[in-house]
Amino acid sequence: MGAIHGLRIKSPYKLLKIEDIRIENKANEHGQLYLKCLIDDSINFDSAIKASTDDKISVYEELEDHSVNSYGTTVNINEVDERNSTRLFDGIVKDIKTSNVNGIYYLEIEAFTSSIELDIQEKSRSFQNADMTYDELIENILNDYSGYNFSQCVGQGEKIGKPLFQYKETDWNFLKRLASELSSELYCDIINSNDSFYFGRPGNASYELEDTKYYKAHKNLHRFRESGGYDVGHDTDYFYYELERREKYNVGDEIYFKNKQLYVNQYSAYALKDEVIYKYRLCRKNGVWQTKSYNSLLSGASLEGKVIDRQGEQVKLQLKIDNNQNNEEASWFRFAPPTGNMMHCMPVVGTDARLYFPNESSEEPIVTGCLRTNGSSCKKTSDTSKRYLGTEHGSSVEMLPDAINIKGGSSSPLSIKFEGSIGVTLTSPKKLTMSASDEIIMKTPKSVKINAQSQIAIVKTNAGSGLAIEGDLNYKSNNVILEGTFKESFPDFDDDEPKIGQKPEQPKEMPFWEKVAIAAVAVVAAVAIVAAAVVLAPEVTMVALGASFNLGTAIAVCAGVGATVSAVADAGTQWLTNGHKVSEIDPLEVIISASGGAISGAFAVLPISRLGEAGINGVIGAVQSASTGGSVADIASGFALGAIAGFAGGAGYKATWRLFYDANHVNSALNASKRGFEAGVVVPWIGKAANYIGDKLEEWFDKKSEGNLIC
Repeated sequence: MGAIHGLRIKSPYKLLKIEDIRIENKANEHGQLYLKCLIDDSINFDSAIKASTDDKISVYEELEDHSVNSYGTTVNINEVDERNSTRLFDGIVKDIKTSNVNGIYYLEIEAFTSSIELDIQEKSRSFQNADMTYDELIENILNDYSGYNFSQCVGQGEKIGKPLFQYKETDWNFLKRLASELSSELYCDIINSNDSFYFGRPGNASYELEDTKYYKAHKNLHRFRESGGYDVGHDTDYFYYELERREKYNVGDEIYFKNKQLYVNQYSAYALKDEVIYKYRLCRKNGVWQTKSYNSLLSGASLEGKVIDRQGEQVKLQLKIDNNQNNEEASWFRFAPPTGNMMHCMPVVGTDARLYFPNESSEEPIVTGCLRTNGSSCKKTSDTSKRYLGTEHGSSVEMLPDAINIKGGSSSPLSIKFEGSIGVTLTSPKKLTMSASDEIIMKTPKSVKINAQSQIAIVKTNAGSGLAIEGDLNYKSNNVILEGTFKESFPDFDDDEPKIGQKPEQPKEMPFWEKVAIAAVAVVAAVAIVAAAVVLAPEVTMVALGASFNLGTAIAVCAGVGATVSAVADAGTQWLTNGHKVSEIDPLEVIISASGGAISGAFAVLPISRLGEAGINGVIGAVQSASTGGSVADIASGFALGAIAGFAGGAGYKATWRLFYDANHVNSALNASKRGFEAGVVVPWIGKAANYIGDKLEEWFDKKSEGNLIC
């Protein structure tokens, strides 16, 4: 057994003799064959020229040596008796080369097991049904390879438990990652090309090997640490032997050697002179020789897809890498927009989205955001300087170069605009409510305008106070304080520079000589009027009253009383108004008042009606006001107060005259004299005081009219 001359080759090439052969079978790798044969000179380079990708090759070892037949001729190595042979390799030609060495032609062939078919084309797809078993998933993959089968040694009937993603990797590499999920490996079927591989370590025959002097012992401590160290096992589990035998064993065969239960983990065959030698690695069964592997390309990858369902914060996707996706079998993925919590908008069904893988483990990928596919054709997004965020309800946020606009989805205008050229504009079709737990402060160096068609109301919460503007301005409070300013419109200034105001001219005081002249005229007039009354009065008076008393005497007495009373009243009024300063009493004004009083007293004795006396005294009062430089208002006031005094005082003077005429009327005369005194003294004095008060009020109003008016 193990002789090169006992090997047979089944292939499309014509071979004469095997010069060299090597076979390798390792976990997670494709089985390999290297064969060097001598060929006929006539074939030349035809084998290499006519080779195709469909060429297959198989190596057999005959159970009996028939290298020389009974007739003594050499047996054709291209003819195989499969019933009397054991297959050593079955695969697909990968490379073929013809070489001429000193006129001798050699054909070199490199071949792989049929599992190489799974390791050619890179694919991207997802398996989102977490209830799918490993059996179903592998069968799904092998649907693309007609006539190929597999043998499952681990994970039979076990669910994958999570969505799995094949991304830019061959089916072979994906299956290796899948086996690593179960801490196992892939093994090629190096003998039967229809069975591409074993999913997990195969279990075959059992053998016991006798002790030998030629072997090597190893302990792979690096693999022990990678597998988890003492937390998951013992370092003796990573102890293995390497030895060479002429006998053929298969991967997975159990070997009892050196009192240890081992298995064939891998082997290789090579030609040594005319023999085929097999080199085996025998490992312990508890050793984990394959740690979990990952696809580094998945880290940071983002797969495009379309939302087919959503629930809460999760969505289902039909990925673009998949031809179809059943909604019921699709997995839920967490949605996490790139904006974070701000502007958190769940995508709707039909929206293009991306599935993002934060690391190479493909654990819990997240949907990071929506993908716009019509950016160049959409009117809003065709300008890259303008950005929009919109919803299916019509609400949107517009981020423009000079403005930010927030719009509601209702048919009525509802928006907030931040425009650089205008400012902030809030538009609401209904109520606009501003609420704050502390303060709302509005500041502006200019004005705050509030416009309303029906009413503007300001009401303090939990208090019966406020104001309302609804045609009228209404205030309501327990205590209302109103302060306003007098406002008057003026035409625009002709220039920008203010002018210095001129102090108003004070009224000129009447010169002293004018007062002396007026006083002299008043005295002369009074004397003349009294004298005329004394001369003419007896006859008139005697006729009217029928008395024999000298009426001239009565007129003189009444004139004196009137002069005295008026002089005293005027002096007293000046004393009160000048701060009780006797030195500042104007004697000329006293003389003028005395003259008027004398005239009034003289006429009071004459038989004149009460209205006549009132008129005479009113004229006298007006003349006195005019003589002292009074205004029109002062003259009118003097006339009114003089008329009142004359109307009331006339009775007193007449009562005085009756005192001399009729003694029986003494009591009446005394009462009348009392009333006369009140009218002749008190009333004029009140008049003076009223004039003084009126002057002061007028001055006060004049001053206030120059400033503000307080309401």
